[in-house]
Amino acid sequence: MSREIISYAASAITAIICIIMAYFILDEEKAAKIKILHKMGHGEAYEKVTFGRKTYWCLFAVTSILSCVACFYVATHVGDLMNLARLCICLICITGAATNDIREHRIPNIFPGVMALAGIAFMMIGWIADQERWIGVIASCVIATVATALCFGLAFVISRHGIGLGDIKLLCGLSLMLGVYAICGTVFISIVSCAILSVVLLIISKKKFKDALPFGPFIFVGYVISVLLGLY
Repeated sequence: MSREIISYAASAITAIICIIMAYFILDEEKAAKIKILHKMGHGEAYEKVTFGRKTYWCLFAVTSILSCVACFYVATHVGDLMNLARLCICLICITGAATNDIREHRIPNIFPGVMALAGIAFMMIGWIADQERWIGVIASCVIATVATALCFGLAFVISRHGIGLGDIKLLCGLSLMLGVYAICGTVFISIVSCAILSVVLLIISKKKFKDALPFGPFIFVGYVISVLLGLY
């Protein structure tokens, strides 16, 4: 089987998984049947957000379209199978985290946990196989993870929980998977998109200044745009 066929097949499977997750997780009744989303949360309290069917289908459509666009780009532009696998796993986990954060304002530990374990596994594979530039890749991932944990941990304390621990864990998982360029691009675009939407919502009086927005969806948008810009 050629590398091109593998790329398209893996990307298509990733897109299907993302669409299925969005379909089930965004719906409160369907998501309640996915026990692993609740078992991995250590029983903490969380906020349930109820929205209408039109909003549900709108969110589902946007999530599905962005996931498919990212998968198509990966299939057509990423030749290295290791990078392909890392990008696809990150997209699946971030999609799941973002959709759950929209509905519950909570990110289950399963998503950052999978990225963290996969990131460690990929670094070990690169080291064992003596992959080209593996030392630089490992250094980038470790530095990005430590910097992300320190910066956002400090922001968590200073802002008095203004950013959630789930968001920090998700960003650390992404750092461990893809390194400095991916996390810098994702964080920058996430913050900018969050700021723009916040201003718009304030102007149209949909939100008040003290109201919080789930950051997971913005991480998803930031990650997709970073992939499309080649920041990985």
